[in-house]
Amino acid sequence: MIKFLKDILKKILKLFGYEIINYYPEIEQKSFDEIYKEIFRDRKIVIFDVGANQGQSIDRFDKLFKEKMIHSFEPISFEFEKIKKKFDKINYVKINNFALGDTIEKKDFFVNKYTGSSSFLKINENTKWAKLRSKQFNIEPKDFTKEKKNVQIDTIDNYSNTNKISTIDILKIDTQGYEEKVLLGALNFVKNKKIKIIEFEIIFSDIYNETLSIGKIENILGDNYRLFANDNKGNLYSNFIYQLNLIYIEKKFFSEIKSSS
Repeated sequence: MIKFLKDILKKILKLFGYEIINYYPEIEQKSFDEIYKEIFRDRKIVIFDVGANQGQSIDRFDKLFKEKMIHSFEPISFEFEKIKKKFDKINYVKINNFALGDTIEKKDFFVNKYTGSSSFLKINENTKWAKLRSKQFNIEPKDFTKEKKNVQIDTIDNYSNTNKISTIDILKIDTQGYEEKVLLGALNFVKNKKIKIIEFEIIFSDIYNETLSIGKIENILGDNYRLFANDNKGNLYSNFIYQLNLIYIEKKFFSEIKSSS
């Protein structure tokens, strides 16, 4: 009887958008930023913000850490200008108007109406996501991509060598399906364990003409890193876009913070 009543209650709450989940008070739920604050405390850290868009992550990390050096990368020129206007006079933010990838080259970049979805990958116009996004801008899905720009690409390994950067504390990547290429351009840093934490978004839905998998990411990271956290749940069946933000942590660094906690 009790189970029956619980099931009825769950169904009623679900109709109103609520869900009952088990709560274990001994397990403390923390956001990414809360984790970062505990891990790095008051240390000065180096952050790579790959896919800066309008500077949202610069604002985020600026509030989070007292001592930091942020290297920001944004290939869309008009978004770069917005970031530059806001942060150019701040000496701990270095803003770069190019992309990061696996090779140093120039490549076509698709600038979308919603610039946060711009990518080196083409949008699939027939997806529910493309149709809903286009409707928000009162345009047809075929018009969602505004223009194609030929942009410069550098690699993390080359950029770090040029700028005499020996370690990266947080590598944040939000490149709309291009995350694998960014990591392939950082193989020296990955293999030599020079990146402590890698935070990236991975999109499982078919909104672009290519999809990324966790397996591809872990093949690059090898045995040096382990999955540390994720921030979401969902599925390909009911979510019109299914994506996760993940944190991978370098194993030796993880052992150090565990032993000191």
